[in-house]
Amino acid sequence: MTRSRRSRPAVPTLVLVLVLAIVAAACSGGERPAPTTTSGTATTGGPATTARPSTSTPATGAPTTTRPATSVPTTGSPTTSTTSTAPATTATTAPTAGPAFVPADAEVNGAFPGSNVPAVLVAVRVGRNDGYDRVVFEFRPGDALPGYLVGYVPLPVRADPSDLPIEISGDHALVVRMQAASRFDFDRDATLVYPGPSRLAGTGVAVSEVVLRGDFEALLSWVVGMRGARPFRVSTLGSPPRVVVDVATR
Repeated sequence: MTRSRRSRPAVPTLVLVLVLAIVAAACSGGERPAPTTTSGTATTGGPATTARPSTSTPATGAPTTTRPATSVPTTGSPTTSTTSTAPATTATTAPTAGPAFVPADAEVNGAFPGSNVPAVLVAVRVGRNDGYDRVVFEFRPGDALPGYLVGYVPLPVRADPSDLPIEISGDHALVVRMQAASRFDFDRDATLVYPGPSRLAGTGVAVSEVVLRGDFEALLSWVVGMRGARPFRVSTLGSPPRVVVDVATR
């Protein structure tokens, strides 16, 4: 008789099935896969953090602080002026540079009358300054300064030598007498050298007008029409020679 042979299951196939079953059971246990690393940067499973804004860091490593830009004034020649951030102070008296101001009832005598060869007048100027108005009588370079006598006189002021009243703007009159001085050069046949007018407008603050009073026998005089009887002072300058009269505006 022919004996039938039983088919036996292949052992390798059964082993493979068992291995796959064990692996599947292990994966269903909840283990997470290991974190992946990309180009050296680790990705963690922790909460995300919010990055702070980056600050610009100078070469020393200290953070840079940006302040609001401030306007810096440019500097120019001296009337312009420089702007300071310091609080301004209000002067209560006229500037102290130069001689002291004298009261309106005083008279200032500077070696008057002078005995020099007459100084020749070349210019008269009126200007406004901080705390005072200034009147300048300028003489020819190289001339000796004349003597001067400066003080208030009652209105109306009278011309020299005609003695006729002089019309002048203002309610007070400060007369400036200078000797020896003239608008003429007597060494050149009494040639008129002074090219300016005999009446000059004032600043409108203290000095209202400056008017020629007289030019006779080396006595040159001008009258300063004033707004009020104000303190004044007289000084001299050289190169060129000048007689300077300041009247207070405060």
